[in-house]
Amino acid sequence: TNHCSSIIKHTTSHYSSITRHTTSHCSSITRHTTSHCSSNTRHTTNHCSSITRHTTSHCFSITRHTTNHCSSIIKHTTSHYSSITRHTTSHCSSITRHTTSHCSSIITRLTTNHCSSITRHTTSHCSSITRHT
Repeated sequence: TNHCSSIIKHTTSHYSSITRHTTSHCSSITRHTTSHCSSNTRHTTNHCSSITRHTTSHCFSITRHTTNHCSSIIKHTTSHYSSITRHTTSHCSSITRHTTSHCSSIITRLTTNHCSSITRHTTSHCSSITRHT
């Protein structure tokens, strides 16, 4: 009986010690794991925030560059078409003036020639009538 009691006490004490050691070890692992996970979470959050900031900044930069580039193209195109319009208007005005002048000249010459011809014919005809009379 004494021997059994001694074995039971020894075994109980041994298992209590093992239980305490295991509990302490598990608590330590849990604390370490929690700390490590928290650290990883913080690192991931910081890293993601940094990437987000960089991406946002990069996108804004691209947007600004694109907007500026498009504005420049629009200004250049507008200026180019204004220049073409001015040149075309000037060219058309010149053609109109030239055509008007040319037509006036032709009409005047034709009219003058025709009138001269009628005058000569009439004069000749009248002379002929006078001689005949």
